[in-house]
Amino acid sequence: AGVTYAKVGLAGQDKAGDWIHRFERLAKELADRVPLIPVAYADWERSCAPAMDNVFAFAFDTGAPFVLIDTHVKDGAGLFHWISCEQLRKFGDACERNGVGLAVAGSLQRSDIVRILDLPVAVIAVRGAACKSNDRMAPVSSRSVRDLKNSMRHSSVGSGEPEL
Repeated sequence: AGVTYAKVGLAGQDKAGDWIHRFERLAKELADRVPLIPVAYADWERSCAPAMDNVFAFAFDTGAPFVLIDTHVKDGAGLFHWISCEQLRKFGDACERNGVGLAVAGSLQRSDIVRILDLPVAVIAVRGAACKSNDRMAPVSSRSVRDLKNSMRHSSVGSGEPEL
């Protein structure tokens, strides 16, 4: 009912050993109605998730439409606390070579988004940055969304504009 994609977080799955089987079973249950997006957590070790490289390999092997890099623990340590722009570029380049879109999230602030614009990223996913007072538990603010879009539009960085 209006769902284009569904992200599947893999926190707690590194010790389970059957995360690939469980992901594939879920994908089969949904048939082709809702494509699943595997989440590679930048803070994968503390979230007990599969290593990022393993999630990317899985996404490439299965032809996932996207793979999402996110942070699991929401404690203020955003994406760039865990991963550098250079690492993000390498993941993005690998996605492009494999025909998979790269989506990024993880407590992104406006300054982070501007840094991402020159990277091979298809989707920038935000929550807190789109909410009143940057509070991810507050309602989405049309002013915050407008400010984010303006920051992207007026940035001198980037040749293309990822989807927000």
